[in-house]
Amino acid sequence: MSTTDTHIHLENKTISRHFFFFLWIMYAVVYMTKNCYSAATAAIVAEGILTKTQTGLITTVFYLIYTPLQILGGVFADKYNPERMVKIGLIGSGIANAVIFFNQNYYVMLGVWAFNAVIQFPLWPSVFKIMTSQLVRSDRKTMVFLMSFSSSAGLLLAYLVAAFIPKWQYNFLVSALLLFSFALVLQFYYNKYVETKMLPDKEPVQKEETQAEEQTKPQISTGKLFLISGFFAMFPVVLLRSTIEQGIKVLAPTMLMESYENVSPMIGNLMGMLPIVVGLAGILISRLLCPKYIRNEIGGYVIFMLITLPFLIVLSFIGVVPISVALVSMSMITMLLTTTHLFGSYLNMSFVKYGKNGLAAGMSNAAGSFGIVLYSYCFSFVADNFGWSAVIVLSVVLLVVAIVFGCIAFLQYRRFRKKENE
Repeated sequence: MSTTDTHIHLENKTISRHFFFFLWIMYAVVYMTKNCYSAATAAIVAEGILTKTQTGLITTVFYLIYTPLQILGGVFADKYNPERMVKIGLIGSGIANAVIFFNQNYYVMLGVWAFNAVIQFPLWPSVFKIMTSQLVRSDRKTMVFLMSFSSSAGLLLAYLVAAFIPKWQYNFLVSALLLFSFALVLQFYYNKYVETKMLPDKEPVQKEETQAEEQTKPQISTGKLFLISGFFAMFPVVLLRSTIEQGIKVLAPTMLMESYENVSPMIGNLMGMLPIVVGLAGILISRLLCPKYIRNEIGGYVIFMLITLPFLIVLSFIGVVPISVALVSMSMITMLLTTTHLFGSYLNMSFVKYGKNGLAAGMSNAAGSFGIVLYSYCFSFVADNFGWSAVIVLSVVLLVVAIVFGCIAFLQYRRFRKKENE
């Protein structure tokens, strides 16, 4: 089987599931490496090597480059062998991490992390391509759901490594060694045990069915569809929700370390893992509630943002309230906001009949990624100049704005669905 052939798949469930297990662990490690700076921030700031603004800028530059390149990564994943694209991302990212281990100059770190964003451009699209095109068909939906836990596991791993290593520089050494190791294992494991079991795809003959679907598809311009359905109004909601959720998750260790006495970088990282772990429950809660109890996806979004607001207000008194109260508030915020992810996915799926579900998902992902850019620089800048309480007060304001836009989107979406059913 040619390694350049992308029209191949597995039919052996055992091999497919083993390969997925490998991919799941590998991507968790990749996500861990993307959060090296975030996990090491508490130690870096404590040593006075970089300011929070500088570490925030490094993360900002990464996502400013990484986000738009994901579109190109998708093109490459479709056109070229996705396993090869994964190896390129692993090796390139390993090199970036190794360079930072040996050189901690701010400008070197900034440039190398920008290179890391470029070289990782095909990694996630290729992993997704493998899951949805090459693994056993009957398992693909389950695998995509399970893979949604991989990023949280990677973030937990980042903080776990940061908590127990003697120096923050070793974050990058550990990451580099793991990335190189996975690239090496993928090379031999895929070539010997997976690729040899791949079978060529059969081209389905569905021309007449496709034409019939096109004829019955509702005719409406994309702009008008997204406007009247409330999808455009959801763009700032997703962006602001991502800003707050990711900001609380990633900056929790530094917040706790600088707001409470006797909280070392190690203790801060260990405590910061709790909101991430609790946040995973949000994925399960959303599956239980929607669509059985919550049938309007945007309505569910608004409800859980409203429930989040009191906990965010309590957290604005960080440093004043007991650390246990702050930690519980952080955990509830991340859990409640995590539930909105599935609501957003269901909203994107509602555009299937119009053939715009892919575009909807892409736009939502772009909004979420830009939210990471906002928190990584803006929150760090505000914390440096005004303190962590100011960051949380800003988050309260942003959440209120998101709720207002969410209510507008809810009314538009309800009206839109009512007309659809007439």
